[in-house]
Amino acid sequence: MSGTVEASNLKEYHGNCHCGAFIFSFKAAELKQAEVCNCSICVKGGMMWTEPATDDYFVVEKGKDSLKDYTFGQRIMTHKVRTIRDIDLDALGIKTYDGASLLQPPYQPPKVQSHFSTIEEDLKVYDGSCHCGAVTLSVKSKPLTDIKVETCDCSICSRNGDIWIYPSKDSVAIHGEDALTSYSFAKKTCSHRFCGTCGVMVYNEILDPNADIKPINVRTLNGVDLETLKIKKVSGKEWDPQYDV
Repeated sequence: MSGTVEASNLKEYHGNCHCGAFIFSFKAAELKQAEVCNCSICVKGGMMWTEPATDDYFVVEKGKDSLKDYTFGQRIMTHKVRTIRDIDLDALGIKTYDGASLLQPPYQPPKVQSHFSTIEEDLKVYDGSCHCGAVTLSVKSKPLTDIKVETCDCSICSRNGDIWIYPSKDSVAIHGEDALTSYSFAKKTCSHRFCGTCGVMVYNEILDPNADIKPINVRTLNGVDLETLKIKKVSGKEWDPQYDV
């Protein structure tokens, strides 16, 4: 790929993690499509990928030592498109990549301890986890095909590719809370809770004590075909204060 693009035809892109601890730039051909992989970590992390023209065109501007590594499987492996600024993700073409077939042995979701002994007749129990298994969860819910499911284009949700459902607090059981890291910003009305080892976003803690919901990232739930869900897009990027690095 890198040898086929003249330097004069490259475009410079800038990006960062949400908190701004890591900032980068890179040059590549105009970004018109992204690659989506079906492997276990890319699905749970909502990842979309692209590549700089060559490694020489990727520059870390801040925070070289601020990132954490996470490997699994064969430890084989590109740039996360969701971290790039001023990109309309919905306008990108999508190229699919069958990364799941490369994992040998195939990824097995961590075993989940049974959290609910009884459930109502019209409900199901969805078990799930982060990728590394440090955090597991169970959710009592009507079938996900029958309830409200949302994505949000705010600065943090669009970076993570989060897909949300909104069960009541007593319909969610989580093991491994100590392995979660909290992150909040702007008005700090909620705390985004993600695994400190593998980085997968698990749930959103609403800090209003009167709120009886516990938003769960559907990507953490086992055996859910995302293509079957009726996902509504919410425009959170319009909310004030506006995000800035």
